[in-house]
Amino acid sequence: MLSLGALGTAAAMLPLFAAFEAHVINVTAKIENALAVTTDAIDFGTVFPQEHLEKPLVVALSQSFLDEDRVDDVEYFIRQKPKCAITNEGGTEMLDDRTATGHISLGADDTVVIDCGDPPRPLVNDEVWGVLPSLCEYISKEGEDLNDETLPSFHEPWTIVDHQLVWNDTKGRLAKSEQDRVDNWIIDLAVPCFGGHCAQDWETFVETINPNALPADQWVQPIENEHKIFGCDLWVEVSEVSETPTTTPPEDGTITVTKVVDTVDGSPAAFDEGDFDLFVGVEPVDSGFSEIFVVGSYTISEAEGASFPGGAYTTDIDCDDDDFDGVDSVTLEPGENISCTITNTETDA
Repeated sequence: MLSLGALGTAAAMLPLFAAFEAHVINVTAKIENALAVTTDAIDFGTVFPQEHLEKPLVVALSQSFLDEDRVDDVEYFIRQKPKCAITNEGGTEMLDDRTATGHISLGADDTVVIDCGDPPRPLVNDEVWGVLPSLCEYISKEGEDLNDETLPSFHEPWTIVDHQLVWNDTKGRLAKSEQDRVDNWIIDLAVPCFGGHCAQDWETFVETINPNALPADQWVQPIENEHKIFGCDLWVEVSEVSETPTTTPPEDGTITVTKVVDTVDGSPAAFDEGDFDLFVGVEPVDSGFSEIFVVGSYTISEAEGASFPGGAYTTDIDCDDDDFDGVDSVTLEPGENISCTITNTETDA
């Protein structure tokens, strides 16, 4: 009974001890943008049907991304979304720059629903908060190199596929390792015409810009949109960041060259190991020492030193049990250790 009581007391004390122990791990991270994007508004101003106007858009790697050695390239896309704004006078005047991007969802029967959310300020008089007539269909995005896609004007910003919203994005890529750090996009506007007021060459205008956009009349704006403010938001979004590519250097190996001097009759030789210079390829080596070399083929050789007294001798080069006379070519594999012995035997001559 005493033992059971002691055991019960110990079990009851365990939670008390555990409650007094804590380990604090401090976790921090500095979050930076990978891209530096010019976010100034692209304002084409007052335009007229069938004009073709261009504006620049610069997308670059941020300084933080350039300074971070761990990362290398950024893949991104440009997406066109509806623009919401406060207007009056029947949508012919946009009152301020407090706008928003319309959130798109699919309703019943795949109908597209655009939600602007709450207006940024209280509305007065005849002001209206809502979606502007879309300019997205008439804006093209042209990349400057092979890393970037091009999407011409007269296209739908999204499509419905199997009850899913699929965006027609334009992809771009920047990479430090390829010295591709800035993309200079061209955003151009092919201005639509209005029903009943299109020129006779409207179809030619559309086909010249986008041959896949026919029939041309699908891009004609209804007459009630004439004089209204049109809008579109361009979203530049990062889709992937890759780390700096690393190349694994080939594993090194070692080559050991050992010099042996001998005579035919066993008497002391007139020369010794120091009278010859030993080489692996063009690199001089010391007798009996393992030297590190990168993988590849090498010739094992020797040359008479300046102090060599002369005399007749034979030379045998033996590398890992392969005998050669005078020279030996070896191929060093990753992690391999090759041993060679150069034997000079003095003759009677």
